[in-house]
Amino acid sequence: MMLGTFAVITVITKEFLVAAIFFGIIYTIVGALYAKASRELKRMDSVSRSPLYSNFTETLIGIITIRAFGASKRFMQDMLSKIDCNNRPLFYMWVINRWLSIRFNVTGSLVSFLAGIFILWNIDRIDAGLAGLSLSFAMNFTEQIMWTVRNYTSLEMSLNAVERVCEFSEIPQEAPAIIEPRPPASWPHSGAITVQNLEVKYAPDLEPVLHHISFSVEGQEKVGL
Repeated sequence: MMLGTFAVITVITKEFLVAAIFFGIIYTIVGALYAKASRELKRMDSVSRSPLYSNFTETLIGIITIRAFGASKRFMQDMLSKIDCNNRPLFYMWVINRWLSIRFNVTGSLVSFLAGIFILWNIDRIDAGLAGLSLSFAMNFTEQIMWTVRNYTSLEMSLNAVERVCEFSEIPQEAPAIIEPRPPASWPHSGAITVQNLEVKYAPDLEPVLHHISFSVEGQEKVGL
């Protein structure tokens, strides 16, 4: 539609070709700035949403403990803080949408103005029907370019989700837990369990969190930790 509009106006008033090149440069610069800012704000929105969902899920799981210790207010403040942090990129996305609209509308007014000037310039050889057609197409030209930029930017913003999936898929995985020496396949032979000098780490390069734990559990015995 945008190329068709450009072709119609140029055929009726050939001088519009020079102006279209000039306005095309302006639209490209403004559109590139808008796309770059929108892409980063969408990325910030996605990154700030993950802690919000995690906090909400963890709060639901531990709601009984939170209420028992009277920590509801602290968790509510933490939740509101994360919501504010997540809403900031969305607010600025709407701000730059208005930023784009103002600049495109001003530039579009100049396009319509120049289209009218070129029609008056060639008033002797252009009939009223073609003049009206050129002017109406010039008024739609800006809106078509603006929606082209917005749709392209929306596509880039949507690909942020793919980017985050790729990031998660490339995170190095933890090594599987291997018990050495491994017990026989028929273990346990009875209900009795004996643990001697147990030492546990969260990762091979971290300090132990359990030190030299030894205990015995007899068959049919219940032990609480």
